[in-house]
Amino acid sequence: MTDSRPNLLFVMADDHAVHAISAYGSTINHTPAIDRIAHEGMRFDACFCTNSLCSPSRASILTGTYNHVNGVTGGYQTFLSGKWHLGHGGTHDPVAFDRWSVLPGQGRYWNPEFLDPQGRTVVRPGYVTDVITDLALEWLAGRDRSRPFCALVQHKAPHEAWEPAERHARLYAHRRCRASHPP
Repeated sequence: MTDSRPNLLFVMADDHAVHAISAYGSTINHTPAIDRIAHEGMRFDACFCTNSLCSPSRASILTGTYNHVNGVTGGYQTFLSGKWHLGHGGTHDPVAFDRWSVLPGQGRYWNPEFLDPQGRTVVRPGYVTDVITDLALEWLAGRDRSRPFCALVQHKAPHEAWEPAERHARLYAHRRCRASHPP
């Protein structure tokens, strides 16, 4: 029997401001894939976070609880790749995930290191956004399709020091940059 609960795919781009997404009115960036998700899925037009600091905010989003109560339960297959930034070394490693691979601290844009549940540090060649995405796609392809999943794909980009992949380095070279804010 197949479980009827919905699958959850949560994609977070660190420090990705609302005015950088065309679905929210950006005139600088054209973001057709995000726009499609906003049109066909859910768009947050009236939301707030209980803690604007990176690490506590991620924990609140993940658990739906305030920071002094955070805890994770459920029958979902769980996966986490990318930015964790909640500490490491055993005391703050991700727990209750079936599989995880996270960047230590802020992580590197190129040939990033990842920490795993066995305490190893593994260098993965390539650009960090591509590597995190590939880890998620690999996990999704091999998961048990009879069970729902919760996959957290938490990208480092566009966190400063803003190092784009080479294929995107000149994406806006032909345009003058000016701030744009949604109405």
